[in-house]
Order: sequence, then C-alpha cells, then structure tokens
Amino acid sequence: MSKTSSLRAFCVLAPLGGLGLAAFVASRRIPRSYDVQLAYVGYIGITSSSDCTAITDPLGYDSLTGTLTGIENPAEPDEDVVYTGTLRRVTKIDYCETRPNPTPDQLAWCKVKLTGGAPMTVELTVYGEDGNGAWLKAKPARAPDSAKVQGTCVQADMDSIKADYPKGESAGSPDGQPIAEPAALKLALQGVRRLRLGYFPPDPPRTSWGLRVVRAVP
Repeated sequence: MSKTSSLRAFCVLAPLGGLGLAAFVASRRIPRSYDVQLAYVGYIGITSSSDCTAITDPLGYDSLTGTLTGIENPAEPDEDVVYTGTLRRVTKIDYCETRPNPTPDQLAWCKVKLTGGAPMTVELTVYGEDGNGAWLKAKPARAPDSAKVQGTCVQADMDSIKADYPKGESAGSPDGQPIAEPAALKLALQGVRRLRLGYFPPDPPRTSWGLRVVRAVP
C-alpha cells in the first residue's frame, strides 16, 4: 500500500476509532461506593394505639450504617443498580405488647426495650423505573455483638425477642423494606438511576425506613 493510500485509510478509520472509544467509555460499568445511614424510628407494636404511644419511646430506633458499593452503567441509565456491603446495625427500640393481668383472660399493656448491635450483610437495589425508589434486604453476617432486653412483659416473650435479634422480623425488620423516592429528590444523577447525596425519608404507611446518603467515597 502506498503512503497516499495509507494516509487515506487512516483518515477514514480515525473518526471511527474515536467514536468507538467514546462508546467504550460511555458503556463502562463503574463501581461506586457510598457512605449511607438507614433507620427506622419509633416503636414496635400497634402504631395506632394511644396506649402504646403513652408507654414507649417515640425516638427509639433501629439503624444500619456503613458503606455500600454497586456497579453503575451510564450506557443503561434505566437499569436496576444493586449495592452491597456489610453495615453496622445498632438498635435501641421499644416493643409494645400485652401480658395477663391479673388472669390470662384479662390483659394489660407492657413494654420491652431491646438494645443490641450486629454486623449485617445488606443489599440495596435502586429500581430502574423513576419514582419506584429502592428495596432493602439485610441478613445477619454473624451472631450479634450484643443483645439485651428489659421491661415489664412476660419473661418468655422477652426471651423470644432477644433470641430473634438480629434475624428476620426483629426490631424494625430491615430485611424486605421499601425505600421511598420523593418527587423533589430522585434516585438518579445526570439521567442515570443510582444513589446520590441526600435524605430519602419514610413515607408512612407505605414505607417505614429512611435512607440518608452521606457521601460518595472516592
């Protein structure tokens, strides 16, 4: 091939190569990490009961904090993005229950306070469809670091609450919780569905857990 032919071929291929590179860069699946806080605030029991409200701490909480990492793909801006990590669970929350008083067919309100901590394997899925928010899943990474109960309920019920922590339905039940997406703050940035800095509050009765994205980790 002559020098003239080579130069002509280069001039034809160069723009294609540039476009290919741009497409490659745009389609990169990028791992990103975020420091997050998730929390349920209130008590466990009949939320509409004035009796429960009177004996429980309204600022009780079940929380998850730490770093989540996911793969974001700018080439597929509407796909679900799954973030995972091991988060620290801290719990200090009241249960509102009943106990026999003075006989089994007569009941009185009672309270159990659960205080505990545990590492949790967490998966947070940001849905690809605008407005659908996210979905939280959490499983114990190992046995709890601590779990303590105290209160006025039947001892067997208190023992059961302690034994259940941090699994399944314990405390604020983080496993299987929707996260709301307010109209004013979408789970998207530059047109791509993803985590972003900000607070995504609960939206009762549909959602009871809130999410705060504290920072993007470099």
